[in-house]
Amino acid sequence: MHPPDHVLHDRRIFTAAAMRAVPVHDTGEPLVRLSPEPGLVFGPPLPYAWLRQGTLARLRQAVRALRAEDPLATLQLLYAYRSLTAQREGFAASRARAEAAHPGWTAEALDEEAHLFAALPDVAGHPTGGAVDVTILRHGTPLDMGTGYGDWASPLIFTYAEGLTPAQQENRALLRRAMVAAGFAPFNGEWWHFSYGDREWALVWGAPAALYTQVAEPE
Repeated sequence: MHPPDHVLHDRRIFTAAAMRAVPVHDTGEPLVRLSPEPGLVFGPPLPYAWLRQGTLARLRQAVRALRAEDPLATLQLLYAYRSLTAQREGFAASRARAEAAHPGWTAEALDEEAHLFAALPDVAGHPTGGAVDVTILRHGTPLDMGTGYGDWASPLIFTYAEGLTPAQQENRALLRRAMVAAGFAPFNGEWWHFSYGDREWALVWGAPAALYTQVAEPE
């Protein structure tokens, strides 16, 4: 599988305003429950073990693409669906930090600053069931990506951050190739985050509309 160059090398990070402008034509695909399977393991226990049906299918494609390059590699799923309640709480905390650090900023500017660290709930990918956080294991050990998952204190969480070693850069590139080959869009603000069907995916791939909107947690 050959990932398209325009997606593979896209270094943009989109504003919340740009994402809000993307129309959504939801496919109505259900959230499906996840369980580990060959080539795909879970990291910490998932708080919400669901993804959209189409996202899960592409995650399985990513496993095949990864193993085509490295038969010893395993994809580790770190996070999948997130409830809107949890997303709103995360954004509110990020917004409060932005407001404390930048008194006098406009509401729009504060929203954009907060969005860099916790996506605005109405455009966030995880609550659509289309976004995943992933890394790669080899012989059960995570590859060195330059930072740990969720290491918000490090500027190296940005995919193309300066200061990465050549080995760390190649490990990130391997993950990115596998995910993009399966149809995911990378988020360059977090090396581990990829999405299918959400507004960010539509912007990266040039789709006329997103396929998934935010959905409620299953009963």
